[in-house]
Amino acid sequence: MEIKFIGQGFNIEADTSVAKSLMEGLADNRFNSFQCIVAFVSKKGVSRLTRHVQEAKNHIDKFRVIVGVDEKGTSKESLEVLLSWGVDCFVFSVRQQIIVHPKIYLFEGDEVEMAIIGSNNLTGRGLVSNIESSVQIEYSKAENDLLEQVRTYFSPILNENGESDVLYPLTQDLIDRLVAQGKVPTEAQQAGDRAGQSSGTGSSNEGLGNITVQRDPEGFDNPQLTPVVVSEEPNETADSEVEPDSVESLDATEEIQANKMWIETGAMTGGSRNILDLSKQGKLDGILKFGSVSFFTDNPEGYDVELNLDFEFRGDVYIGNTLKYTEDNSNWRLQLKGKTIDGDRLTTAVSQYNGFIRRILVFTKLNATSYKLELANLSEKAHYQSISLDRAKSGNTSTGREYGVFN
Repeated sequence: MEIKFIGQGFNIEADTSVAKSLMEGLADNRFNSFQCIVAFVSKKGVSRLTRHVQEAKNHIDKFRVIVGVDEKGTSKESLEVLLSWGVDCFVFSVRQQIIVHPKIYLFEGDEVEMAIIGSNNLTGRGLVSNIESSVQIEYSKAENDLLEQVRTYFSPILNENGESDVLYPLTQDLIDRLVAQGKVPTEAQQAGDRAGQSSGTGSSNEGLGNITVQRDPEGFDNPQLTPVVVSEEPNETADSEVEPDSVESLDATEEIQANKMWIETGAMTGGSRNILDLSKQGKLDGILKFGSVSFFTDNPEGYDVELNLDFEFRGDVYIGNTLKYTEDNSNWRLQLKGKTIDGDRLTTAVSQYNGFIRRILVFTKLNATSYKLELANLSEKAHYQSISLDRAKSGNTSTGREYGVFN
């Protein structure tokens, strides 16, 4: 029998986390069954494990994932990612005012079993950065029956094919009903609730100490996109640019029906180089054009308005980015400063993919305040010019940064 303490979030030099242990367990071909019962789930927690779960299907043929939805601690997006796993998933919910609160992860093989039991929820913070602790116990079936004790206590919900009045198979219909009932919020709603709580009386962190936040372990990532590499000579794009008269020009009074915009960046401003200047008006070939801010607001003259925007980047939603007019600079500024509900910063995520500086940012409109953000190299500028419905350069000169819209 091997018993190991898993601490995380405090002594980061120990390099231990439940995320790391779960990835190792899922990769271990001695196991053919994985079960867990947890209180809360976030999109980051489950999306970062998606690849590992799919690869584990080569040797694990029995999955049973049970999650709680109390206290609005589980998000709509996380349940939808769980649904995409294609394994047996259930929601555990009771009528009484009590909370479903276990955090138990169980691996079983023909000869060996492993249990991880402690305080770690299936969330990004719960698996890595929160100060948490669990115990990992690995043993042969001949020497211990811990897993059977857990199953017996939670019978029948942890039993294979077990049914219960408090256990609901996860489907999109169930997710939609839980959202409609107000039991399961979106991650944007969770972030808004937390922002409101933190701004209340007595919520200041002034005078409190700081610790280094634990980083995600290797492999605990979102593999949807691969990192892009900045061109060695990112500014040499002029020779490959599309000729000005090859794109039909629309004047500034015409409305452009497009749901995507690309914009060329320079050095950026702000301490984290995360502030993007947007123009009220553009110009191309002597013709006044729409400004780049028009993609985000239909009122470029609304100087007293501050918009809060959500950006989805590589599968995570970053909330709290602001768009506002700055009189000192006579332009609009988009502050790319959002955080996930787990507290991860957009600037930190983008820095792993060469940052915002001298890039092409591509925005896809999801709704009035939500956008998908992607990064491209300046060497791809000619491509974006060629697919643009219209394009312009910022301000009233021919030297501004270029942008365009497309579908």
